[in-house]
Amino acid sequence: MLLDADVICCKKFTQESFFQGNRSVISYGKAKICYDWPKGSALVLGIPPVGSDDLIMTITPNIFAKEIVKNLLDYIYRRYDVRAEEFLLRNTQYHWSEYTLYYLYAVKSKMFHTFHVPIHEYPSNVLLSKYSLWRESTDDDLTRIRVEDIIQENAYFLVVQSTSKFTPGEIGRKFAYFIT
Repeated sequence: MLLDADVICCKKFTQESFFQGNRSVISYGKAKICYDWPKGSALVLGIPPVGSDDLIMTITPNIFAKEIVKNLLDYIYRRYDVRAEEFLLRNTQYHWSEYTLYYLYAVKSKMFHTFHVPIHEYPSNVLLSKYSLWRESTDDDLTRIRVEDIIQENAYFLVVQSTSKFTPGEIGRKFAYFIT
């Protein structure tokens, strides 16, 4: 499971919370949220881009299968004749992300459904809270978000991007229930 530093856990979980059978659920959203990432990742992989309204794997929190990661790194190595890590670090102009590279490769290689529950088979994004705060948040304060609402939803994690307009103190006070 990949978790960035801006992720807050909102409820207790077990491994079974994120798996149906042997397949994990993922965080998903429309590709247009950060469309330059799926577009750039498609260029790196040499495949057609997804549509901006297509549902795709989004950012943290997410669960990666090591078999897909290994095959993705091997694919990039074979395609560019250089270690994948070296290629990606030298080619940031593509605006790829690890999530979109992973997802697009998993679908292209037909490995996605082996390791992940298809998006249409679960009704809500159980990993990522709809109350997450992004750089684009237009709220002037945190009053619209109620801890009780976060507790009631199905999601396990809340993202509070460091680029949001709120100070660490404001975030700490608002979400103390989850982080103390």
